[in-house]
Amino acid sequence: MPVYDNLRDHLQKCDLQSLRMSFIEIENLIGRSLPPIARKWSEWWANGAWQTAGYDAEVNITEETVTFRRKKS
Repeated sequence: MPVYDNLRDHLQKCDLQSLRMSFIEIENLIGRSLPPIARKWSEWWANGAWQTAGYDAEVNITEETVTFRRKKS
């Protein structure tokens, strides 16, 4: 199972336009630490399993949070 499948599945089940999660919440969901670059480089969040689930990610490196926003169809 790829690392971010649990996050993708969680977002697909979510019926919200946006969902804010801390890095720790994401790590608990995926069962491992995020790569160090995810905590330093906001561009890392430009692509990923969340896009497969229909969301874009807006990261706040300082607060260590990500807001997933549903893509407009």
